[in-house]
Amino acid sequence: MPKSDIKSELEEEPKTILSNSPTSLTDFINIAPADNGTILMQLISIIPGNFVENHRTVLSAEFVKDFIDLLCDVSDYYPKRPRKKPAKKRGKP
Repeated sequence: MPKSDIKSELEEEPKTILSNSPTSLTDFINIAPADNGTILMQLISIIPGNFVENHRTVLSAEFVKDFIDLLCDVSDYYPKRPRKKPAKKRGKP
């Protein structure tokens, strides 16, 4: 549910409780879609000799669309969908 919908259902905006997780640099992200329409996202850092999973979360497909829109907006980067490569025609052997 988008944050704006949550706010409209509540009389007051709830207080954000911060976790104990330290802020860390993310070097890459693993993303895996699940059969139920959710998406697993892992934020990974590289340290000498190891990869460290900083955070793992499951996101709804609806949330991901809003998240991508927000990332595009704050980065001022709006990628275009890549063209599909035409299928190669195979001749008879």
